[in-house]
Amino acid sequence: MNSNSSRRKSVRIATSLKLLTMTSCSVLTIAALLPQHSWAANHLASNETELRQAILDANVDADPTATVTLTANIIIIDPTLLPALSRPVTLDTGAFALSV
Repeated sequence: MNSNSSRRKSVRIATSLKLLTMTSCSVLTIAALLPQHSWAANHLASNETELRQAILDANVDADPTATVTLTANIIIIDPTLLPALSRPVTLDTGAFALSV
């Protein structure tokens, strides 16, 4: 009786582990197929060239909360060379200056 009880317990544990494994795989598969939430896009710029590229990247970014963050003081030599913003973009200057 003891060996039968022990065998049934082993079968239940094995069945539970299989069920847990199948459930985990199913959840991971479903999670991989769902649209992924992305973190807010943050484009860094430390000079005029990087600022120009950051604006271009922010314009085409699918994230509705794109941010351009300055990592240094930037002096814009020719403002006409900067691309226009085609959507709302946050400009985070932090402790840095953006001047023309």
